[in-house]
Amino acid sequence: ELRTPLNCIIPLITTAVESMSIPEEIRMKLLQPCLSSSKLLQNLVNDILDYYQIKNKKIRLQMVKFRVRDKLEEIYQLFEIQANMKGVNIHLEVDENAAEFAFSEPNRLSQILNNLISNAIKFTPQSGHVFIRSRRGIRSDSIWFEVRDNGNGIPPNFIQNLFSDIIGRGNTNFSNPDIRTNPTGMGIGMSISNHLVKLLGGTGIRVESEVGKGSCFSFEIPVTMSGNSFDNVFSSGDQLKNTLLSLEALDADPVSYTHLTLPTIYSV
Repeated sequence: ELRTPLNCIIPLITTAVESMSIPEEIRMKLLQPCLSSSKLLQNLVNDILDYYQIKNKKIRLQMVKFRVRDKLEEIYQLFEIQANMKGVNIHLEVDENAAEFAFSEPNRLSQILNNLISNAIKFTPQSGHVFIRSRRGIRSDSIWFEVRDNGNGIPPNFIQNLFSDIIGRGNTNFSNPDIRTNPTGMGIGMSISNHLVKLLGGTGIRVESEVGKGSCFSFEIPVTMSGNSFDNVFSSGDQLKNTLLSLEALDADPVSYTHLTLPTIYSV
């Protein structure tokens, strides 16, 4: 019910913004800010709903086989325009030695990367660079994802609370007044992304940052279900039925755990 009005409003405003029958000044000065605000509200609603699904152990994952490069290129294209509008250079680097396919939840993977890339662009000044990278993970059956920027960087005393459930509140004016920061904050999206990485079988998001030089957010998730079973599952002509996994593996305090092993349920 929270999403329904926005699902109606956003397409209508999008159509109006793209309509050549409406004067450009009205589209750019009135309708475009309205569209951006509506999308921001939609993201906030989605974050809140995801947060409470995680807290109540009700989040569900739709596990499918997908081509990793295709998913990364889709995400890259989504942010290319946004980065260009701000004057930020965005790059995609995919290691050919990494697994070509993954059996995971592509929508949740997109959600994690979207949050990290969005923040990287937000906190990177004009003419800066944002890199989206994937490579073979430390384990042979995993992929390592990385989002790196040469933006503001994050002070050490802020990193320790970066994935807190109560982070955000619009206060990201870091202690160094010479650093350009964005007052809109990171919100609870970082906490949700960290939880989602764990739900996908990873150990959480790692952060490396230096104030004034930039930040790197990375995580590793498995691409197989168990050993060599990945190839066996998809040996029948890629005819895979979508599988819904109801995950009830979170502790009472989701922040306290360090690793989550997903149950394997599939049908072909």
